[in-house]
Amino acid sequence: MSTAPGPAIIDDKDPAVRWSGVTWNEGKNDRQFGRTCKFSRVAGANGTLSFSGTSLTVYGSTSTTANASMTFRLDSDEEVAYNVRALNSTPVSPPAFFHHQVLWQSPKLNDTEHTLVITQKTNLTEGQDSVICPDFFTYVPSESAITANTSYLVDDQDSRVKYSGSWITSVGERNELMNQTGMFSAVTGSSFELEFEGAGIQVYGAVYRNQTEAVQAELKLDDGSPTTFAPPEPTDDIYNQQIFQASNLPRKTHKLTGSLKNSGLFIIDYFLIQPGDPNAPPPDTGSGRKTPAGAIAGGVVGGLALVVILLMVFWWLRRRKRIHHQKELEAVDADLVTPYPVSQAANLKPTHPNQNTLSPLRMAEVEPGPRLSSGKGGQMEAQTGNRDLSFIYVPVDTSGSEVSETLTSSPYTSPSTPLSPHRPGEVVGPRPLPDPNNPQLAEHVDSGLRFREGDLPPPRYTQE
Repeated sequence: MSTAPGPAIIDDKDPAVRWSGVTWNEGKNDRQFGRTCKFSRVAGANGTLSFSGTSLTVYGSTSTTANASMTFRLDSDEEVAYNVRALNSTPVSPPAFFHHQVLWQSPKLNDTEHTLVITQKTNLTEGQDSVICPDFFTYVPSESAITANTSYLVDDQDSRVKYSGSWITSVGERNELMNQTGMFSAVTGSSFELEFEGAGIQVYGAVYRNQTEAVQAELKLDDGSPTTFAPPEPTDDIYNQQIFQASNLPRKTHKLTGSLKNSGLFIIDYFLIQPGDPNAPPPDTGSGRKTPAGAIAGGVVGGLALVVILLMVFWWLRRRKRIHHQKELEAVDADLVTPYPVSQAANLKPTHPNQNTLSPLRMAEVEPGPRLSSGKGGQMEAQTGNRDLSFIYVPVDTSGSEVSETLTSSPYTSPSTPLSPHRPGEVVGPRPLPDPNNPQLAEHVDSGLRFREGDLPPPRYTQE
């Protein structure tokens, strides 16, 4: 639906209309829009209206008490006169008024700013009041001219107003209703519906006197609560009667419905719609009802409470899992045993029988063990480099000897005859110190060995 549901309407009291001087008077009658109109008895009195749009129409009230003339000039165009002729020379008491008359109408205009000048052309006497009385203006505004105070007119005959039930259209040239039309119903259940886009709406009608039953109707906007229209019995016919109004609405598409609840006479005349602030955010597609602040706050608090509960559940599950895992570890530790208990012999530190007779330097020069040679007779080759020999390894055949089970199971050297870790069955003992009384072994300064003639040298050496 367009943001311009109909022509915009301006009342004679609107500040946009400037009535010059003190020669303009205000006529008051509930048959007129806004219940007022402007008239002057002085020729030359004028008023101006500046607007931006593509068309303009001037409506007013007239009477036939005297001859009168009023002119209308748009921009630099020629003046166009509206004339009233008296029905007779004798003033009618009370005078016969015609309301909602079209006094002047523009052709199709360029979409730009225009100025209309209204001029009173006839001098009138005291008994000739309100012969020509401008009432209101309708125009098609430029989009840039729409403001929050703009009101659009939707007549009862507009095709966007949907009627259901039994309705009658009232038409008459002296009709006091807007555009001289109105919709009438006195059948219970008759209803109407109007969809519109805007921030406010008013519904106007009429209430007639001397009816069999006072009218009672209900009107509802969107999904809101219904509003009852039940005016008291009037002493005279009332026009431009406000039936319903709503303001400060969200800028969206709304639906207004109304229905007659009894057999009273229900009269619909016109609707006024306010578009709201054109600079406001675009219309939403919601239901048009604002979420209460309490509901928003409750939703926030509820969301925070849910987060706290989820965090507590997560912490409890993690703690439960950690406790369960700890219990599993404790159960496994209880089943573990040491498969190889340390024996008392294994705790003994290896000692050397001659450690008290060796100097620290010579103790450090002792080789960690023999290296097997590929020579004959199971002999071993001692490698000492240029260092002094402190010990030698003497191969001993132990195939016939008895070896203690305790001694053979220990990886450490026993003070008696431990097994060599290099070759099974070969007992390795500490090398004895050189004996100076033994002529077969002699210590030399080059740390080498000398053999007497006739003795066999090791396999890798010759007598030369």
